[in-house]
This record gives sequence, structure tokens and C-alpha cells, in this order.
Amino acid sequence: MFKTIVLLSVLSFAVAGCQISDPGRAIIGAAAGAAIADSTGQNDALGAGAGAVAGLIIK
Repeated sequence: MFKTIVLLSVLSFAVAGCQISDPGRAIIGAAAGAAIADSTGQNDALGAGAGAVAGLIIK
């Protein structure tokens, strides 16, 4: 269920793009990074951190 919510968030992020504030992009990126890390067996915290940074960079 969590992964489905994250995937929907990522799709919403792609559609809304610039309409989301910086903290919002960081939160969505962190959730997506954690879900991807979890599904690939990697460290969730590192995935969340990388996702948050990516969310802030991508505008």
C-alpha cells in the first residue's frame, strides 16, 4: 500500500511539477526515494535523503 501511495505521489509530482513548493518536492522525493530503496533492498534512509535532494533540484 505504501509503495502504491508513493508511486501515485511521484506521478502527481510529474504532472504538477512547478506547482509544488520546495518542501513539498522534498517530501515527495524522500517518500519516493525510500520506496525505491525499500523495493530494491537498499538503505531506506539513504534513499529518502537522496530523494529529498533530487526533489529540491528538479523543478
